[in-house]
Amino acid sequence: MQEIEDTLYDIDQPTFLDNHTLVNAVSFDLLKISEGVKHLLETDMELPAHEPWQDIYHLGNRLRHAYFGIDRERI
Repeated sequence: MQEIEDTLYDIDQPTFLDNHTLVNAVSFDLLKISEGVKHLLETDMELPAHEPWQDIYHLGNRLRHAYFGIDRERI
């Protein structure tokens, strides 16, 4: 998440939404996070219950398979 925060520091929403490179960078970082969560879910590790692990994992699937149907405002 720190990479995303660093990328978006001082970037307002309209600038973000109009910048294809920024949207792709953040999307890729979210994909990396979801892939990490996928591997955590495959272990027997006890994960903190207050985190939406399945939602994070499924976000990655949506980003990977939606192609041109990604709503930039939701990212």
